[in-house]
Amino acid sequence: MEAKFSFESLRLLESHFKFSTDFKPKRKQPIEISTEISISHKEQNRTVKVTISVISVNKKQPFILDTTVMGTFNFLKIPSKKDLDKIVHVNCAAIMFPYVREIIADLTRRADIPSFHMDPINFVALYEDHQAYLRNKRKTKT
Repeated sequence: MEAKFSFESLRLLESHFKFSTDFKPKRKQPIEISTEISISHKEQNRTVKVTISVISVNKKQPFILDTTVMGTFNFLKIPSKKDLDKIVHVNCAAIMFPYVREIIADLTRRADIPSFHMDPINFVALYEDHQAYLRNKRKTKT
C-alpha cells in the first residue's frame, strides 16, 4: 500500500471550553483529564478532508472542552476504501495531532490554568483496536 499524498491545510472548525462548576479539587491528588477522540473523513476527487474531534466532558475535571479540526490532504491517486481508511486513521491523524495538541494547550493556557498537554497517541494501535471492535460487533450480529 503506497499512497502519495500531501498535507495542504488545517482549519479549526470549532472549539468550546468551559470551566466545570462541579469540579472540586482534592488536596495533593493529581488531576486526571480524560478525553475521547474521533476521526472521520470525506473524499472528493483526489482530496480527502479529515476531521478530528477531541471531547472531554468529565465533570470531575477542571474544564470541559470540545474541539474539532479539519485537515485537507491531496492524493495523487485515491487508494482502495480499506487502504484509505487506514491512511486516514493512522497517517493523516498522526500528521494533524500535534496541531490539535497545540490548540488545546493554548486554549487551557489562555483560560489562566496550567496548559493541558494531551498524551501522545499510538494511532496504529487505536486503528487496530477499532477494527477488532468492528469485527466483534459484526460477529455478534450474526
